Order: sequence, then structure tokens, then C-alpha cells
Amino acid sequence: MTLYLILDDGELIETTDINDALDPANASVFVSTRNRKTYLWVGDESGPRKRFIGARAAQGLRYTSGYPIEHDTPADEIRQAYEAELGAMTSSSIDASTKKQTQAVVKEPETPPKEEKVTKSSAPTIDDDTLLSISHKLADLKPIPGMVRDYIVVEGRLMTLLETEGGILDLYPVSGMPDGSFFVEHYCPRILLEGDLVMAVELWRREDE
Repeated sequence: MTLYLILDDGELIETTDINDALDPANASVFVSTRNRKTYLWVGDESGPRKRFIGARAAQGLRYTSGYPIEHDTPADEIRQAYEAELGAMTSSSIDASTKKQTQAVVKEPETPPKEEKVTKSSAPTIDDDTLLSISHKLADLKPIPGMVRDYIVVEGRLMTLLETEGGILDLYPVSGMPDGSFFVEHYCPRILLEGDLVMAVELWRREDE
């Protein structure tokens, strides 16, 4: 397991202070190997920008761990999961040290994590055929030199994305965005139009930001 505090510039700092990580003014990510989940926490006082940064950070960790992202999990539930896994690790470490003196410790292979593409949300869902069609069209577009595509807006839903080996984009909804309007700084939009309809809006940022 690993607990990260997300800084304002998107940098991840590993921490063991669960109370600081779950502070209302902070954003953090807890990668739980026990539950095989990536918990994203964005405090109510952290602001919309932190939610954008947090979603991007969680998506990167989901890519490396394979564990699906859990949005908007209550702080008490994340704390309980963290402390339970920490306690299990401590207990396991003590047991392993004791057993090593009398017998070899056999490690069972972990079950591969099950991918969960769509998270629960009160917002309308987008059918898989629509997502697949749009992902193919976006994959065919030329990338913008010196820039990175972090988000895509499809049918009113903000999505993070992950490019597969075949060049196809897997799209994942970001839930829990606050109501209201705000300026998305450091991002440049590119619009996909078809038959006078806006099919998708890509949000790009410079690689050095």
C-alpha cells in the first residue's frame, strides 16, 4: 500500500500521516493493495483545481497499479481502509518473522485486479458504443506537439483517459465535480465537431506544466 499527498503543482509526496492526507484543504491518493483500489480524496476546502490535479494523479497511479479509482469515498472509510491495511501489514510482518525460524513462508500469487471502467455517479452515464466511437476518432487525431491531453468532455461528462498499446483511448468519468463555473487555467481546448454537433472537447496542457 502507498499513501500520497498531492501538491498544488501535481507532485506526489509519499506520506504516512493519514490525518494530514484527509485534511479538508488537501488532496491525496491511497493505493490499497489489500482492497485492490485507488482511493482519491479531494477535500471540500481544496478547490476545483485540486480535483483536476487529483484526477490526473490518480489516473497515473491506476495505470501503474491496475487498481480502479474510487471517487468520493468518505474520509472515515478511507481512514478505516488505511489503518486496517497498516495493521494487517504489521501483523503479517511479525508472523512472517516468527514463522521464518521454523518453516519457509509460502506466498500465494495475487489475483489480478478486476478493471471497473465506470464508477457510480448521479450524472447520466454514457453508453459503451458512444465512448468507443469517440475514442477511435480521438485516437486518429494528430497529437499537439509539446502538449499533453489530460481530459476530454463527452456529452457533458468530464473524462480522464488512458492510451492502450493499440492506440485506443480508454475513457473514465470523473465524479464529484463541484457545481458552478470556474476557469481551467493552463489548459487549451481542442473541439471535435461532427454534423454541427460538438462530439468532444479535449483539454491539453504544456508538457512542462
